[in-house]
Amino acid sequence: MSTCLSCSVSSFSAGSSSRWQGFRRSLPAVAASAGNLSVDLASDDWQLQRAGELLERRYGEAGLQMWSTGEAHHLSALALIDRQAVGTLSLRCDGQDGLFADAQYGQELDALRADGARIGEFCRLAVDSCLPVVHVLSELAAVLISQVGDLTDVIMETHPRHAAFYCELLGFARLGPVRACQRVGAPAQLLHRRIATSAPAPLSQRAQALLRRLTSACQLADVAAAR
Repeated sequence: MSTCLSCSVSSFSAGSSSRWQGFRRSLPAVAASAGNLSVDLASDDWQLQRAGELLERRYGEAGLQMWSTGEAHHLSALALIDRQAVGTLSLRCDGQDGLFADAQYGQELDALRADGARIGEFCRLAVDSCLPVVHVLSELAAVLISQVGDLTDVIMETHPRHAAFYCELLGFARLGPVRACQRVGAPAQLLHRRIATSAPAPLSQRAQALLRRLTSACQLADVAAAR
């Protein structure tokens, strides 16, 4: 496994600032309002409890199983509107214990490590329904990336039917075939992207159409429940 990355705000550096800004610029701008949205690290018991409650509700609605992440190895971000939890996302850092996706995609991840990648894993995503999912997810991801120095790549597992959403709008690419994920009791597709360091390419016409459809509709529960 790769050298352990410290999930700590103290690891933030000029280099990670540049990567964070590039990552944020690479995410699509969304005009849809999310109200009085605030996004920050979940750092106290109240915030972590709100994140856990949202996860349990959204995973239950999607028929997915919950699992423990191992608190020492990940950071969590929480989105609130008037102190109500509306979104959460965690980032697990690669280290001696590896990543959750190693259980299904160890060979693919080892190939990235062999090329010098320092990997972070997005997991435990939940966004409340009837919100601009792209905007909330982008803010959660950017907050997490900003806190960890030296990351070069991020990965995540999602249900195969949600893969196109992340690929078209958030710049991920499929890595490896669809495999069974025992943690949540569902099929999984591994997604990967480099953390952007330059201006993004324009969205394709298909991606623009998808973005308009998603942000103009309130029926987003199926997408929001993706891991």
